[in-house]
Amino acid sequence: GGDEQLQHLNPDLTNEQVFDIRNLTAAIILTANRVSYVTSCTSTAEELLQSLKNYRKTFSLITLQTMTLRSKQLAKQIAAERHYIKKNEQNQLIYDPRFLV
Repeated sequence: GGDEQLQHLNPDLTNEQVFDIRNLTAAIILTANRVSYVTSCTSTAEELLQSLKNYRKTFSLITLQTMTLRSKQLAKQIAAERHYIKKNEQNQLIYDPRFLV
């Protein structure tokens, strides 16, 4: 697996260092994933705010429809469940790396 490949590339790595590299890599990917998600939610919220401002000026049906669409989209983004981490039999938190990318 990946641990053996790392140790093949750098034979001086200890098992503890490989373990740390694997965990830090997962933490970085999880963080990047969350930043991307928050950025998407922020963008949708900004579009919704702009639609609200436009609607206050024009009372346009199209703007109202856009605002409705954006609000539903934002609610769906915020309410989306994510299952990257769960508890194992020993009550320890573990993650499934397949969902990180």
